Amino acid sequence: MSGYTFKQDLARLYFPGYDKEVARRLFAREIHSNADLMADLLAAKYVKTRKQLSPLQVQIIFRHLGEP
Repeated sequence: MSGYTFKQDLARLYFPGYDKEVARRLFAREIHSNADLMADLLAAKYVKTRKQLSPLQVQIIFRHLGEP
């Protein structure tokens, strides 16, 4: 699975001052509360329970939230 990013690692980049579990929850809340972002992620085969994001899914997140 080369090129895949763990959600937790990306969460810690967006929320660097938080414990890893808190950062993960805040990141999930940010993603799931943004309807346009979620629509684009779902079109890119996003699955809430997967621990990794594809390179395309990471690009979509960057497009909506900006790079961390």
